[in-house]
Amino acid sequence: MLPALNSLERLRDHALLGFRAVAGGTVLFYGAAELAAGEPAWRTLGAALGAGAEGAGAKLSGGAAATLLALGGAAVVAGVWTRWAAVMLAACAACAAALRWPAVQDGTLTSAAAFFYPATMVAAFGLLATLGGGRFGIDAVYRARQKRKRRRSSA
Repeated sequence: MLPALNSLERLRDHALLGFRAVAGGTVLFYGAAELAAGEPAWRTLGAALGAGAEGAGAKLSGGAAATLLALGGAAVVAGVWTRWAAVMLAACAACAAALRWPAVQDGTLTSAAAFFYPATMVAAFGLLATLGGGRFGIDAVYRARQKRKRRRSSA
């Protein structure tokens, strides 16, 4: 690696904090907007998930998906259970990408964008699941506290 770029390693945790805030904030905002929109939006989301066009099943599955996105996004932003939340959000984004894949076949830029947005989120949350949340999150504070506790008990 170039020696000049080695100094960037010191900024790794800062970069993960920014990345967590952007990726998690995006799905937090989307989930909160779907929750705030109410039952019609939940039915639409549930129908897109294959829960039927009408009825309580579509409303329930759409509301659950929106809640899952909002809570998962909040967890990633805060850095609590980051890896688990990132795995869950990557799975949700992969499902969204799979549902949008047939539309890509029509060859328009709009349908391609509808597919590649969730595909990009799969990559983003896959990265966070692999690397974790970094030093600036609740997970790191908890790990540091546990490490101090073990050190005191062994001394």
